[in-house]
Amino acid sequence: MTYGSMENTYQHVMCVTSLQVQEEMTSRVAMATSSGYRVEMHVVGDSAVDVALNALRDARVAAEKRPVLIHCQVCNSRIQ
Repeated sequence: MTYGSMENTYQHVMCVTSLQVQEEMTSRVAMATSSGYRVEMHVVGDSAVDVALNALRDARVAAEKRPVLIHCQVCNSRIQ
């Protein structure tokens, strides 16, 4: 699944947000974790980071599983 999104702060970028995207990401993270994989997600933009962090939280991925957010950039100060 590919997902990219940014908050409205960046007017020149099309914003994509959806409860379905969050639910799908959480489901995939939970499935990968329960199958023994370490989760690594490419995230660019505020909303993409939010979706990734929410998925990790909602799927109850423990810190010892060492999940990774790759290319975590174009984030507002709230996230940094």
